Amino acid sequence: MRAAMVSCFGFPMIRLQDYQIDQDAIAKIPEKKCRQYLLIPISLINNLLTVAIADPFNLMALDDIALVSKCEVIPVMSDEKDILNAINQYHSKEKTIQEMLPEQAAPSENLAHLPGAGGSGDEIVISSEPVNQGKGAPEIDETPIIKLANHLVATAIRKRASDIHIEPRSKMIGIRYRVDGILAEQEGLPRSIQSALISRFKIMSKMDIAERRLPQDGRIKIVFEGREIDLRVSSLPTRHGEKIVIRILDKGNLNVKMENLNFSAQNLNHIKKALDLPYGMILVTGPTGSGKTTTLYSALGYINSPDLNIITVEDPIEYEMNLINQVQVHQEAGLTFASALKFILRQDPDVIMLGEIRDTETLNMSMKAALTGHIVLSTLHTNDAVSAVTRLIDMGGEPFLIASSVQLVVAQRLLRKLCEHCKEMHPTTPEVAELFKSAGFTNIPKTVPKTRGCNKCMQSGYMGRIATIENLVVTDEIRELIVKSANANVIKQKALAAGMIPMRYDALSKVIAGVSPIEEALRETI
Repeated sequence: MRAAMVSCFGFPMIRLQDYQIDQDAIAKIPEKKCRQYLLIPISLINNLLTVAIADPFNLMALDDIALVSKCEVIPVMSDEKDILNAINQYHSKEKTIQEMLPEQAAPSENLAHLPGAGGSGDEIVISSEPVNQGKGAPEIDETPIIKLANHLVATAIRKRASDIHIEPRSKMIGIRYRVDGILAEQEGLPRSIQSALISRFKIMSKMDIAERRLPQDGRIKIVFEGREIDLRVSSLPTRHGEKIVIRILDKGNLNVKMENLNFSAQNLNHIKKALDLPYGMILVTGPTGSGKTTTLYSALGYINSPDLNIITVEDPIEYEMNLINQVQVHQEAGLTFASALKFILRQDPDVIMLGEIRDTETLNMSMKAALTGHIVLSTLHTNDAVSAVTRLIDMGGEPFLIASSVQLVVAQRLLRKLCEHCKEMHPTTPEVAELFKSAGFTNIPKTVPKTRGCNKCMQSGYMGRIATIENLVVTDEIRELIVKSANANVIKQKALAAGMIPMRYDALSKVIAGVSPIEEALRETI
């Protein structure tokens, strides 16, 4: 479509990454206008202002910026995402918290600077914003606090953070962002705004702001830079006040296509074969934060179609999916995984996804469902694929039911991906070569990738994460061992002999492919 527009209407299509943007041009148009019309000025020659814009047919936008800049505007086309990245990069002038704080904040305190966006670029639309603040609302001018709360969320989203930690401490409020699985300390805030800031997030997430002694949970739906984002908010009373943790669920970052998860061809084939079976259980295992939910959603995306009745039971529902009936667990009302599963089986399901198997009742019901013509997907917390079998037995599952129902176990971890803009290749040292040999590699790479750091990745050297997995395919030989309650080592040796790729081997393969460094493979796998 864009190529057709270029050829038919004569608008050149440019890659902003290839341009050194003129600071004089940037100064001609305010950030708010850039975000409003999705554009960025790139050069200023005499009175000619060249502007990269996502929609060059937006005549109102072009007239407006011509009026604001007092220049003749020349539009060129560019990708929306590239324009947003450029706006974030070139309008990154630091704004002091002092400018956003209410007057009641003590001026003598050591006020920090938050990097990132200024006030006009942090606009967040909150769905169903509550008007009544209820009892206990702080008597304080809320406008600066609203700006500050929006700024914290906006900066976290732009830094690709998955969580925001707001932590009251003895002399300050600590702010930490979790980016690519690692918590990073940000500059802190003064204690004087603690009550107002915490109350602001509790109001947004519809918590009881008068209750400060008990933990609470809430949820905020926002629209930020054209994207729908869910925020899951949790409060916890601590010695110095309530700690707030905000989980950021960016629907735009959800990869529902299995091909986009970068699994090896063999591992991807195993998963697809199991999903194509008429019945059986598929388990995804790993610690919290290892991407199990994303893998389950991608599996559902692979089999999702109008001729299947797919029902999920989740706690919480992280992303909404078309054509899929999603049920939220409600412990207080008695709606648990087990009770929900009991009623789901009366709803004529073809595919059932359980967020987690937590007890013997849920386990036995899900295994029986898998044996009576249903595909059942769920998760467990185990260190590797083989341990899932012994874990099911420990939970009270009958070995013959486990052997008959389970078709595939996927164990996974997440490795940080190297930034493509700054990664470097270094010669393989003898120590690293020995690691590859011990993992079973015969062709040792001559070079391995290393981190460096640049502006694109905020000097971290990493950008995003990738799953590394191992698959236990339950063959007839494996079933016989499970029925005999064989120990995990015996089952693992049989699986390796049948061609199972160990997780360490899969992780090191990603090192050879230049996707992740050797340090990540060693940190996440054994």
